[in-house]
Amino acid sequence: MVLCDPDEGLRYGFVTARVVDAPVTAFNEAGLTVSSNTRFHRDVSYGGASAADIGHEIVRRARTLEEAVSIARGVGSASTWGFLVSSAQERDAVMIEMSASEVHTHRPGEGEAFLPCTNRYKSAALQAGELTTSTAFAVDSDAREERLRQAVVGAGERGLGREDLERLLGDLEDLEARDGDVKATRLAGNCIMSPLTVQSVVSEPEQGSIRVSVGSAPTGLGPYVSVPWEWDGEVGVVSEVKSNTPRGPRRACGTPLEPAELAAIEAYVEAGRRHFASVQSSGTREAMECAVQHAPREPHFRFLAAMLAIVGEVSRVRAAGGVLGSVRAPRSRARGGARGVPTRVGPALGIARADCHLTP
Repeated sequence: MVLCDPDEGLRYGFVTARVVDAPVTAFNEAGLTVSSNTRFHRDVSYGGASAADIGHEIVRRARTLEEAVSIARGVGSASTWGFLVSSAQERDAVMIEMSASEVHTHRPGEGEAFLPCTNRYKSAALQAGELTTSTAFAVDSDAREERLRQAVVGAGERGLGREDLERLLGDLEDLEARDGDVKATRLAGNCIMSPLTVQSVVSEPEQGSIRVSVGSAPTGLGPYVSVPWEWDGEVGVVSEVKSNTPRGPRRACGTPLEPAELAAIEAYVEAGRRHFASVQSSGTREAMECAVQHAPREPHFRFLAAMLAIVGEVSRVRAAGGVLGSVRAPRSRARGGARGVPTRVGPALGIARADCHLTP
């Protein structure tokens, strides 16, 4: 977390990840909290401001929600982002959605005292040119938004307190997931918590503090520490404050996860680390298959293990100067024919080996 006392503008702070000088989640002394959320759109430009610049300008200059919107319009954007801005003084929030040429806002619905925000445009004007990396991305984003909405509505007049919000950041409920007739926990499904989350915070502007997870990924599991909004200390690095809050997610039914399920999450995180560190696919695959062993009923892990098996087998065949042939598999198992799927997919999925013909 970084605390800033600029020569011009408001004092502010922001929480980010290592080597990223960007206010992913930021706050200022006027009681505004700002978070940035990825969007994808056809309307991009090389001439506008970056998301980091927009975030810094809003949190450094804005005292009200209207000022935040005005600053966003004035700065403009090179890329496609959403900024969720809340105000403790106004007890209100606004979602600022941007493309290279347009800025639109979205407010809480009638009678709603909350504004959930994930990674899809809410403005009809921007939805027209919206892109997604895959259908799964859209489903995941919409499912997380619906789970947030469900949690707030379910709390009723009591509302969600600090501890409720911290637990929600580690929530593993996929609203559509079932194992038979039983509601299922998905360790990496369409859940609020992603195993690769590197920042989780709960802002408490009325108390002048922010709760920051100091745990490793997934940070949604905690533990959390309280950091006061104080800008009067000496300039320098302050050692991490230890936390006595527990770390660990819970199932959709409310019971803690089993040790094997936690081990599966850790293996998935390790697979992600190896992938982003450009480790050979065999090393990434080894970690992913470890996750499958710990959580054999987790479909997301099995899918990724199968994809890594395909990559590994294609690389092996190509290195040997071979060519991939076609696959013949029973329709009841494969749900149709497939071509170019190598022999390692079956073992990765825990099913019988497919009949694959390779030409040397």
